Amino acid sequence: MVLNFTKLNKSTLDPEQIHVGKPAFRLFSNVSRSLQPLEIGEVGTGIMLFIPPTLTVKVFPSEHLIRDGVVCPPKVMVEGDEIKLSLLNISIPDFLYLKSGPASAASALFGSHSSVSIEKGDEIATILIEKSLENVSFKEII
Repeated sequence: MVLNFTKLNKSTLDPEQIHVGKPAFRLFSNVSRSLQPLEIGEVGTGIMLFIPPTLTVKVFPSEHLIRDGVVCPPKVMVEGDEIKLSLLNISIPDFLYLKSGPASAASALFGSHSSVSIEKGDEIATILIEKSLENVSFKEII
């Protein structure tokens, strides 16, 4: 089976299959972005999928982001949308634990030690493709 996609610009990296025969692919950042502690931001992949109704595509954050202190809710993709991740840097701001004046001043001028940088081309997500169950509905039992 082939899942069609389009790149939103020419420099976008193609999805990369994790293991041959497995329906899981790596996606890469299409922009560079820095997140300060407790900052929420969005990072796009530059990939738009054309999802047939028989498939479900789930997006999960990369393990690299989680190790860096960034959380991202998994989501189910809808056709016609760019795959974007909503990210939150859960690191503690420097001013809460740096007590010396020079350290706090350096943080204010040059950014937090706990900031997270995402560079264009960094792996940010994994997508998992699953076959959808057809004609599923809910029925209340009383």
